[in-house]
Amino acid sequence: MTPNNVALDAGTSRSRTTRKRRAKPGQMVSRNEGNQANREKIAERAYWISQSEQAGSDLENWLRAEQEIQDA
Repeated sequence: MTPNNVALDAGTSRSRTTRKRRAKPGQMVSRNEGNQANREKIAERAYWISQSEQAGSDLENWLRAEQEIQDA
């Protein structure tokens, strides 16, 4: 088994290392930072929904929180 960053060339036993692209100065930062902040907002809202009288299952609470945040 090869590590995730190594790919075997077709028809040979040689391997080559693949490189991740890096952002140039002034480019947007990774979407992961924005996604993490958004997930935290959804998680917090889902928690508050779960504490209310309208609480559903964990999944229903999460989906409702996603929808509320998206609509805001």
